[in-house]
This record gives sequence, structure tokens and C-alpha cells, in this order.
Amino acid sequence: MSWCQCKIAYLLTDKHPNLDEAVSNDSIWDMMHNSILPTGWEFTETDSSGARVVMVFEVDDTISQQDMDTVERLLETLEKQS
Repeated sequence: MSWCQCKIAYLLTDKHPNLDEAVSNDSIWDMMHNSILPTGWEFTETDSSGARVVMVFEVDDTISQQDMDTVERLLETLEKQS
């Protein structure tokens, strides 16, 4: 069964704290520009309005553990670049 625009938010505050600033100053959008996401995934928004910082993805396909692992590795790579 496929999902239609299921949103997945990755909490950055604890696991990827170096990306907090990139989200806060919007440079994360430039960093994600050339990133390859799994099929059906799209980076759509950030939220740093509260005590936690998140990146939000919309998924328009079946969500798999492999896809989530791919996105996690991408975030690790971006954190090293920030």
C-alpha cells in the first residue's frame, strides 16, 4: 500500500546538532539542492520554532527502512559538511 504525502520529520537537535544552524539560517536548502533522496521523497520544510529543530520530508511512496537509512546517511554527510 502506498502513502500519499506522508510527512516524516527528522529531529536534528540531539542526533545532528551541527545542522541546527543550517536550518536556522536557511542554508540547509542550498545543502539539500544536489542531494539525492529516495524515490518519492521530497524535502519540504524545516521547523525551528520550538525547542527542537526538525527537517520535514513528504513521502509519496511506500516507506521502507532502507529509504529511511538512506536519508539518515544523507543527514550525516550534510552534518560533516556544515
